[in-house]
Amino acid sequence: MDYKVFPREGVSLKALLSWHASKDLPENYTTRQVFKTVLEETKQFQCSLAEYFVAQSETGSRYANSVAPQAKYYIIHSWDYRFREDTLQSLEDYREKHSLEDIYVWLDIACLNQHSAERHARTYDWWSAGSKAQTDSDDPDGENENRQSLYTPKRRSFFPSKRKTRGAGSLDRAKSRLGDKSSSFFEDVQSFKKVIAIWHPWDDAVLLNSIWCVWEIYVATRAGMNVVFFLSQSQRSDISEHLPNRFENLVDKVDDFQVENCQSYHRRQKKRILRAAAAEERNFNSKIKHIVLNFCLERALKTVQNSPKFSLQDKAYASLLPVMSFVS
Repeated sequence: MDYKVFPREGVSLKALLSWHASKDLPENYTTRQVFKTVLEETKQFQCSLAEYFVAQSETGSRYANSVAPQAKYYIIHSWDYRFREDTLQSLEDYREKHSLEDIYVWLDIACLNQHSAERHARTYDWWSAGSKAQTDSDDPDGENENRQSLYTPKRRSFFPSKRKTRGAGSLDRAKSRLGDKSSSFFEDVQSFKKVIAIWHPWDDAVLLNSIWCVWEIYVATRAGMNVVFFLSQSQRSDISEHLPNRFENLVDKVDDFQVENCQSYHRRQKKRILRAAAAEERNFNSKIKHIVLNFCLERALKTVQNSPKFSLQDKAYASLLPVMSFVS
């Protein structure tokens, strides 16, 4: 089976913010709602938003330098998050926290061609956790027949017209720099500098509701990547205020995690990920809980250390001890 290149282009956060502002979308729109706008914006060329930015930069300066050949940050986020207020704001806070002028991120809604993603979403080959991808002979359901790897549609001209169009050349050159073949997410994720998992809100496990987000966390961790769970500034402030009362609730939700209860908008995808999870890790649920509970504990400890609200003699600190002891 031919494994096509996984798009590793990074989209400028500034460009995403500018694009979102130009669409005049409600700030409480979820990523799932913004998805419809992305489809409409890129409908003419049937391309990803990143490819659209490249094409636009050829005809003007609006999206100049908006796409880099290789993203530095791979972003894990829930499509149930508010796109502007939760996802983009968290990335803004990350950029400001690290004093960066801009960051180039791999964000699925922008970097994947959403017109073909759903059509190719029922195969699992590329998402294998190990470097050995699944073959057709391992596909008892016949789901791979005449199909390609997930999110890797057949390579074709960016623009439908046979005539050379401005923007196509830059796009082809950017793609050619990425190489010719790729075998799995396990290998591709290692090309990124860092994996950032946006956690919102701090006292809920929304990210763990998505089977894709869970799988991304697991494979990235198994590939040796440092998965950084990131809270926006507003969430860091909120955790300082409500940590004693709501931390136990968060721990309970994470401890109740079962991959079988995760959501997926594609029934076959969920079925195959569950099969892969069982094959990859005997105690898959425990592995995910361990990863996330470690984050919860570290976040609580940082809050205790940095907030004047807590002291060794304080009741708020004392109320945290039993829960923190459970997590550790």
